[in-house]
Amino acid sequence: MSGILYLIGSPIGNTEDISNRLINAVTNATTICVEDEARFSEFCKENNLTYTADIVDISYSLGNDREFNNKDLIINKLLSGEDVHII
Repeated sequence: MSGILYLIGSPIGNTEDISNRLINAVTNATTICVEDEARFSEFCKENNLTYTADIVDISYSLGNDREFNNKDLIINKLLSGEDVHII
């Protein structure tokens, strides 16, 4: 059985706009994909969120291939039945 890919929005500007879905994803996920791990960690500290998930960098490559980093890792996790949360 394949895992589920969740796309979770994060607030832009006002962190008081944080959603319950984001809180649940951060606190319960096994794999979280973020564009900038340092900013994500700071965001979690500011909002008193703790996580034990594996963090996967999905920064966008601006080279000729224009691909996301670690896309194969994400696909393999999904194919093995693991849910993946992209924030």
